[in-house]
Amino acid sequence: MLKGDILVRRQQPVAAMYEYKEAIQLNPDFLDRRPSSFREKDKGDRREAMAAIESGLRKDPEDSKLKNDQKTLYFMKAETGGSCG
Repeated sequence: MLKGDILVRRQQPVAAMYEYKEAIQLNPDFLDRRPSSFREKDKGDRREAMAAIESGLRKDPEDSKLKNDQKTLYFMKAETGGSCG
């Protein structure tokens, strides 16, 4: 999770999502112990990453790396409860 936080601060939100994904897969209970403020911050990070991915996909809709990045973001949204109110 800390690696992801560092990458967000370095304005690399897509790379951060991969670090967050790895952290969640290694310790799924981590998110259950996080305060709601963490989830709000996470939503902001995901919005930045999605904006970067969507911009890239508009330029090249067949970019397989960007499509994989998008799948990772959807995974993060599902795992962190991003679809909930």
